[in-house]
Formats: sequence, C-alpha cells, structure tokens
Amino acid sequence: MSAYEYDYVIIGAGSAGCVLAYRLSEQASVLLVEAGPMAAPASTMDPYAWPTLIGGESDWAYLTTPQPGLSGKPTLMPHGRVVGGSSQMNGLLWTRGDPSDFDSWAHGGAPGWSYSDLVPYFRRVEGYAGHDADYLGSAGLVHLENRRDHDPHPASLDFVAAAAARGHREIRDFNSPAGVAGAGHFVINARDGRRFGARQAYLEPVLDRPALTLWAGARAVRINLDGSHCTGVTIMRDGQPTVVRAAREVLVAASTAESPKLLMLSGIGPAGYLHDLGVTVRHDLAGVGEGLQDHVSAAFAFEPAREVPSSPFEDDAALFHRSEPTWIGADLETLFFAAPPEGGIAMRVGVVRPMSRGTVRLRGTDPGEPPLLDPRFLSAESDLRRLISGIRESLAIAATAPLDQWITGIQAGTGLRGDMDDDEMAEWAHAHAQGFAHMTGGCRMGLDEGAVVDPELRVHGLDRLRVVDTSVFPSVPAAHTQAAVMAVAERACDLILGGLPTQVVTEPGELASA
Repeated sequence: MSAYEYDYVIIGAGSAGCVLAYRLSEQASVLLVEAGPMAAPASTMDPYAWPTLIGGESDWAYLTTPQPGLSGKPTLMPHGRVVGGSSQMNGLLWTRGDPSDFDSWAHGGAPGWSYSDLVPYFRRVEGYAGHDADYLGSAGLVHLENRRDHDPHPASLDFVAAAAARGHREIRDFNSPAGVAGAGHFVINARDGRRFGARQAYLEPVLDRPALTLWAGARAVRINLDGSHCTGVTIMRDGQPTVVRAAREVLVAASTAESPKLLMLSGIGPAGYLHDLGVTVRHDLAGVGEGLQDHVSAAFAFEPAREVPSSPFEDDAALFHRSEPTWIGADLETLFFAAPPEGGIAMRVGVVRPMSRGTVRLRGTDPGEPPLLDPRFLSAESDLRRLISGIRESLAIAATAPLDQWITGIQAGTGLRGDMDDDEMAEWAHAHAQGFAHMTGGCRMGLDEGAVVDPELRVHGLDRLRVVDTSVFPSVPAAHTQAAVMAVAERACDLILGGLPTQVVTEPGELASA
C-alpha cells in the first residue's frame, strides 16, 4: 500500500473543490482527488447543450429511492461526473440566493454566514462583464454576463412583460441585495459562447502549479482517524488502495450525495445505524446524512400559436415569486423555456423554500455503490400546496399579453388543465413532479446536537477534518446553488488559512462555572 503526504487533501474537484485547490495551493501542497475523469466531452463546454448532458457520460445520474410523494416513483438526481463536477454540466444560471436565506443560516446557529458576511465572497468569485449591477463583483475569476444583453429570445422578453402585467416586479437579474423576487433574465457563467465554470476559472489555470496535484478517476474510500485526530485518506487509485497523509487537514468537498456517504463509510455518523450495517463506529455523529433537500419542481409545455425561433440558450428568463404575500422572500420559481429541444414554449415551476427534508444513507459498505438518496419530495403538505399555487400563477402568466401571442394552450398529452381543482392538480403534481438538481444537506452546519460541522466547517468532535460543499448548507437557498457553494468555499479558504478570526463558542456549562 503506497503512502503520500500533502499539507491538504481535498476530496472532490467540483465547484467547491476547485476553489479550495486554487486558494490553498498558493500557500501549501495540495492533493485534489476526483472520482470522475479528467476528460470532459466537448458538449460540456457548449453552454446551450446542458439538457443533453443529463443522464449522459458526465452525469453520475443518481436515482432517489421510490418517493411516496411522486406516486411511488424514483426520480433522477443529476450530478457532474467529471473534473469540475456539476459546474461542468449545469445550466450556468448564476443566482446567489435571497439575502434572507443566508440570514436564516446565521440566526439558526451558523454565525458568520449571513448575507452581509457572504457578500465579499460572492464578489471575490464574480467577474461580471456588465456595468449595470454594481452589487456584482467585477474582478473575480468566474466570467459572468447577463442574458438580456446577448440576444435574449423574444418570447422571454414577453414572458417578463406578462409577469409584470400580473403585478410582479421586473428586475435586471436575481442577485440584487433587494432579493430574488421578480421577473427578469439570468446572469450566466459563460464567456465567448463557452461555459466558464469552476474548472475553467479556478482549476485549469493552475494545473501546472508545483504545489497542486490532481488525481482524477480516483475514489476516496475512507477517512483515516487516530482517535479524534484525522490523519489522512485512503484512496482507490488504479485499482490499488493508497494511503495519503494530510499534514494539516482533510477537506471533504465531494457533494451532498457523496460527502455524507464517505463520512459514514469511515465510521463517522449515527452509531446505531452504522453498527447495523457492519461499519465500525469511529465517531458517533447523529446528524450525518440528515436533512437532504432539493427544490421539488414540475414542468409542462405549451402548444405554440406561432413559430418559435430557435434559440442558442433556451432558459433566458424566470420569475421568482411568493405563494403568499407574507413570505419574507420568494418561495417559488417559474423557469421559462423558449425553443427547448422539442421546440415550442415550456415552463418549470419549483418550490425554492421547501419544507420537506430527507436523508442520505448507504446501500452497503462498497464505496463504489451510489448512496441511497431519499429527499422525501412533497412529504410536507405545504410544498404540494405551494407547487400548485406556482403552477396556477404560471398558467395565468401564459394567458397574459404579450406572452399569450406565443401560446394557444397547454400541450396535449401533458394531462394538466387550468380548470383542475386543487385535488386534481395535486394528483397531477404527484405524478409529474421531480427534483431540480439542487441537492443540499447531509452534513449540516450548526451548533446544535444534530449539526455535523461547526460554523468554521470543522466536523464536530474531530480535529483536522472539514466539509466544504453544499452538504453543509443548513437549508437550500432560493437559488440555483453554484454561486452559493463557490462563495462558501471562498470563505472556507479564509477560515482554513487564518484570514478570519476563530469563533469561540462557550458551552452552557462553562458559563455556569464562570
């Protein structure tokens, strides 16, 4: 069994892992480990080809467990299977999230992660090319541009106008400190008609750095512990187990699906559950694998009233809206599609503040097996009712000028009708809803007994081990998640390298004895 040593070992070369590798290798030796291959199909660089990547060779194509809320069916949970992770196959939509999302993190036991805390890190990532949004960063590594400035589809302009006619505010993009609520066009991470994600911005420019080593096609199978001290990782590489020592820290950035799985395979997790599986318990941590979330969504297409021009980018625009006016921020998203692969006009409605939460569990003890993902879609009645509300509002927008000139009605065969009562529409939603590829949770950040990592992303009760990816999110933000996870990774780098003051949390017993 071979042995290597690096200052930092990063597990996962996705959006967070690429950021960590770039920053930490400026000051220390870094090994970046990725289970997916280095070679990326040419289609992953085409920003308009992302729908064709789902279920393809660059997608781990996880399936959930059968979902009672989806009429008993499993559903696909796409996730990038390539260096660059999901940032190499996603829809390139740059939405930070509503400020209230992050403020709720801080109020809920993650001090230091409020919106104002994260703004400098969003700006550190962002390289916005426009001059109309001073709240976006302009000097960051990820090149951003607004779709409204690059030949937006005429139907998308009419969608925004129709939403405004329905009383929704029209906004320039979805990243303003005023919040995401409103209709507008997306900022995307593309440059010169090519994808510009974490791989292109953070990793490829520094692959020749002497301090950075990348092992692609290699899978971390165990985090190694000496008591409460993390010493490194065992990695399957070329079919052989390889022990890698971490002189400073191990950073798990393997994703919401894989990070809880790796912890549990290493004996870090709920003791009773691991014991029942035959996994030797090294550290009892009840919250590992808990709190899986995704934005439940449902899509439907329309019969076109006229020819819909082809479009190089089919999802230019969206509406973030409230199911009830008393919500502090938008809890619904309507994503608008013009000229998708099958042509015509379509919408996808998502609940972006879901109440349903599920779990990440193990299928067994084979590290090569995918995890058991059970998001428990639509298990919360409020998610179902709000999804119905979002569908009704979206259908109303479709019937409103000027968008109505593009649409004659709902496409035949969808089974959806605007005159359905709530029970009928609920039955339709159960049969047609799915995820939105925005998985979060499983290694939640917080200070309570169910949290897995503390506000500095250190695994509770263990030394020199952190988790830095979407699995630490206390709740899924009302956003497409790549912007948030890259900002989290940027802030994590400052925490790791000592760029921020260490947070000291006093235990109640210490106060009593003081």
